[in-house]
Amino acid sequence: MAVQRTGTRIEIHKLGNLRLFREDMEDIANALAELGDLEIICDNTYRADRGEDFSGLPERIESLQYVVAVDDVRSAVRDPRRIEVELSRWTSYVRLVEPDVLCEGILSRIRTVVSRPSRRRININHRGLMAAHTIFTLGLAAVTAAQGATWIITNKISSGGINYLIAPFGLWVAVSLGLMFLLARGRGPRVSLRNYYRSDRPSFWRRTRDDWLVQIIGGALFLVLGFILGKVAS
Repeated sequence: MAVQRTGTRIEIHKLGNLRLFREDMEDIANALAELGDLEIICDNTYRADRGEDFSGLPERIESLQYVVAVDDVRSAVRDPRRIEVELSRWTSYVRLVEPDVLCEGILSRIRTVVSRPSRRRININHRGLMAAHTIFTLGLAAVTAAQGATWIITNKISSGGINYLIAPFGLWVAVSLGLMFLLARGRGPRVSLRNYYRSDRPSFWRRTRDDWLVQIIGGALFLVLGFILGKVAS
């Protein structure tokens, strides 16, 4: 008997931390629409089927799902191929059902869209934070033990002697709270969906970049000129 696969092959590709604008969401929709009938679900409230429909969706989007089933008109049998894109505050992935070369090509186009400049949010590395916290804790424990031994040996019963132990402990508490806050914020992929064109809302740096450059260059020139005049005057 020939071997037959009875299960459905599913692939999930994570997209990571994202910051997407309307042009990005429209490009993803247009890429998926080439496969078949597209369904866009926004905040489990609005439904659309074209990239142009984003103009009618709210500016603040909490969740966005793209669903498209491949429409093969050459076959009388229902095509099992399917692509789903899930985007929400803590979720970002592409789900491929029975993927083939065509689906992989669409996935590549989606990755190109989300890899554009300023589309990647800062990723918090949990393992790196935990390693840093462990190293800091061990180092601080060694310092505290040394300070405690010094205090006991020299018999410093004054408040200054007690500070040898209190100061490192307070520093450890402050750093631990800071790392816990970062870990809590970085519990999963961070996704921001902004339903407006990036060119309509330039960042602070893009708005003031020329002013900063003029100020920096002017300041450097005046600094050099002042240095030269000071040397000449002396």
